[in-house]
Order: sequence, then C-alpha cells, then structure tokens
Amino acid sequence: MEMVVGKASAITRQLLLYSRKKPAQPALVHCHSAIGDAVRITAGMRGRRVEVVTRLQAGSDAVMMDEGQLDQVFLNLIVNAK
Repeated sequence: MEMVVGKASAITRQLLLYSRKKPAQPALVHCHSAIGDAVRITAGMRGRRVEVVTRLQAGSDAVMMDEGQLDQVFLNLIVNAK
C-alpha cells in the first residue's frame, strides 16, 4: 500500500509540473512496473471491472520517457475503460 501512495504522490507531482508547463525529465522506465502500479491505484474505483492483460517479454519493457507521463497514460487508459 505504501508503494501505491508513493506512486500516487509522484503522479500528482507530475500533474502539477504539467500544469506549470515545466519540461519532462526523460529516464529509463519499466512498463511492467508502471502498469502494475496503475492497476493497483485504480483497483478500488467504482465502475466496470477492467482486466489488464500484458504480453511483454522479460527485459523488453523499458522505455525512455518521463515516468509521471507514462504513469498518466496507463491510468488514463484504465479509467477510460471503466
């Protein structure tokens, strides 16, 4: 639970940075972790149950982008699906 709270804080921070139009900070981010965090954060939300199925191969899940923006992409996909 503590990790989810930390991730939610990071997303909030990224949203605040976005609203101020500050530049992104690209870094190597692992998609498996970002997807798992988004699923846990949205698990308690009301609405239709959404099943997230991934078929990523081990070691091929890293992308170079701003972590907060990637988290926001996955959260938006799940929330919109609900």
